[in-house]
Amino acid sequence: MDNLNSLLQKSAPTDAFSLAWLKDAVNGWLIAGAVEGWSERTRSDRRMWMDRLTDFLDSHSFTLSTQSLRMFLLALKQGTERRCRGPLKPGSMDHVHRLLRAFCSWTVKEELTDVDLMKKIPPPINRDDRVEPFTEAEVLRLLDAAKRTRNGKRDLAILWLLFDTGIRASELCSLRIRDLDLEAGKLLVACGKGGRSRVAPMGNRPRKALWDYLKTNPRSAAEYVFETSRGEPLSRNALRLLMDRLERMTGIRCYAHKFRHTCAVSKLRNGASAFEVQETLGHTTLRMTMRYVNLAGSDLIEAHRRSSRALLQRPARPGPDRLATPSRPGFQARRGSPRQGGAVSGRGACLPARAR
Repeated sequence: MDNLNSLLQKSAPTDAFSLAWLKDAVNGWLIAGAVEGWSERTRSDRRMWMDRLTDFLDSHSFTLSTQSLRMFLLALKQGTERRCRGPLKPGSMDHVHRLLRAFCSWTVKEELTDVDLMKKIPPPINRDDRVEPFTEAEVLRLLDAAKRTRNGKRDLAILWLLFDTGIRASELCSLRIRDLDLEAGKLLVACGKGGRSRVAPMGNRPRKALWDYLKTNPRSAAEYVFETSRGEPLSRNALRLLMDRLERMTGIRCYAHKFRHTCAVSKLRNGASAFEVQETLGHTTLRMTMRYVNLAGSDLIEAHRRSSRALLQRPARPGPDRLATPSRPGFQARRGSPRQGGAVSGRGACLPARAR
């Protein structure tokens, strides 16, 4: 705190900063975030990325500057940064850029410096990562494999909930008994991404799976829905291990967020609107939802073509001389063949009566 106080008392009006300055500034940023109301996960994520930046600068004997920030982003993009397991995906690159931009803006706002180091670094071109949902056959194989694990009822309920509601891994792990309403078929996501809450509908399959699991594990309303074999709340790491186990059992690439992708695409293909999917998944904007719309595009485009053909095939409005009335032939024959003297003729004859 003494270092932070000295930092606050004296700003650094230069375009390059020492690692000691960076560490103190990061601590101040995270403290400000805690006061602002950032979630523990947000603070942990930002701490992790700033630690990676500090390690990168230290290993190359760089000071913090616009150029060294460019070098850090390039290393992440190419996958040469020490902790990278490969090149970062476009979505992750965009996340890191926004995080660094927020930090540098904060240092200027707090008058720690008069230079925004990220101002001259434009955001990366974000070519959206391709979303790859499970196929129907893969979902069935995973559900079958879940039944054969050591905690079969629990794991089956987890998979059905992930697939049917599209909740995030962190949201699933934080679910409590009081958040479930099996009778009404809905659950409360009390603290979703960004601290926002929402209600997600549940179908019959996850309700049945949850009932089978909870009737053998009765707990109080305040307790967590999913627990480990030791009776501890299910953590994200434990959920990841479950996904790894299912992947080994089936040979299918499996991770919790892929169920969210599958849920979104499945709902769109079954007639849900983009706005309904946005509400169910808890997206703040339609930007992310539209990725799923694009993925389900082949189905939606075909549906659009079918509706367009129906519109084009609608017969022209008949003129006065073609109107059928009770006193004119064809009034009773509208639903029959045109040969009966009805008013339906031409292209409209091939359409069902309701369409006409």
